[in-house]
Amino acid sequence: GVLPPASTPAEPPAATEAVTVTFARYDRTARWVPGGGTLLELAESAGIDAPHGCRSGSCGTCAARVLSGAASHGPVSAVRAADQALI
Repeated sequence: GVLPPASTPAEPPAATEAVTVTFARYDRTARWVPGGGTLLELAESAGIDAPHGCRSGSCGTCAARVLSGAASHGPVSAVRAADQALI
């Protein structure tokens, strides 16, 4: 396979089962299920008005630090660090 450039974090495998997501800044927890949409959509369903700009992951406005676990992104991603997720 082709390895990503050194500056691009390795992509974790996509989740295949439901996971609990804690939005620490907002002190809210929600359950994400595969096929359940983006983390931004999950945040909104939990009543969180999270910052965002493009809703596609290319502008980076919604970047959040991952305190525990990992996030998987699609092919378009403005992720700049291994401990960062675009919600």
